[in-house]
Amino acid sequence: MPCYPTRVQETGHPFDLQLLVLDADGTLFTSDEKVSERTRGAIRRAQDRGIRVAIASGRRRARTVEVFDRLRLDGVYLISSQGTAVWEDPMGTNPVLLAHNPLPRADAMRVLARIRAHQLASVMIGHPGVPDTIFHDGDLDAHPAIGRYVQFNGAASKPLDDTPDGPSFGLDPTQFVVLAPLPRLRDLRDDLTGRPVVRDRYEPYPDMGVHPLDATAKRPWHVIFSRGQFTAGAALEVVGPTTNKATAIAALAAHLSIGNENVAAFGDNINDVEMLGAVGLGVAMGNATPAARAAAWSGIARRDGAHSVATMDRIASSNDQDGIAWTLDYLLEGHLPPGWSPPIR
Repeated sequence: MPCYPTRVQETGHPFDLQLLVLDADGTLFTSDEKVSERTRGAIRRAQDRGIRVAIASGRRRARTVEVFDRLRLDGVYLISSQGTAVWEDPMGTNPVLLAHNPLPRADAMRVLARIRAHQLASVMIGHPGVPDTIFHDGDLDAHPAIGRYVQFNGAASKPLDDTPDGPSFGLDPTQFVVLAPLPRLRDLRDDLTGRPVVRDRYEPYPDMGVHPLDATAKRPWHVIFSRGQFTAGAALEVVGPTTNKATAIAALAAHLSIGNENVAAFGDNINDVEMLGAVGLGVAMGNATPAARAAAWSGIARRDGAHSVATMDRIASSNDQDGIAWTLDYLLEGHLPPGWSPPIR
């Protein structure tokens, strides 16, 4: 599905953009959580050229309603819950679940045991193919951040039943979310990932028969640890072992018969790292974290050799300066912004 072959060939950058993937918070949204008219217009022009568009968010589908309300464009796909689920017509009457990469039930129960051993509260998001449900566990009064999360989700929140055949674990869940003070989240992260826990100022395994994991064992889950997610503090999320936005993009691209090299992705945070390094053109916003900036050119380094990348290109203007539109203004005219390396092929 060539979009603008003449100009691309003239500039020596044969990038046939067919799928545009956008992170929401910090990327599509400005600091005041709006989508600018310039950005919306640039995305609409891309759609008019036949380019497919997807939102890739850490939010579950039910919480992306406001994203689509502010975007106000039809025909946009959704990658939700950090890449766990891929949706067609996500806000329609009958959304279609194109792909799902869950946290297996047996492993989810092991994760729950680790969280409880650290005396932390959590929420477990249920399977995306059933009515939206948030299962909460632990003392919500002692963990007010999780308590606010549960309260915010209202009727979708239910107490977690940890029996193997109970309603919580009847199907493979989507993910766990833990909100807590930073030192305690770091200790939980280290336990779940096998790093040595050396900062404990409390007993993390109180008489529960749960002991630190073998540091050499392969983890059957993926831990996402970030600041500024959900709250002004920090968050820890646990998803399936191969779950991230990059694997979800690959599933969507395969469904659309699009090569991964013909995908452009925009992001700003730690949960965008995998996708920025995996697609044909990974773009970090001007407000992006150092990890996201590095990921935007890591794919180039793998292709051309690490020593050939002299500058950190693939950095757009910030989300408050219409970085998506700034980049698309070049791409839709058939060339890359000045100084940018060719896309990965």
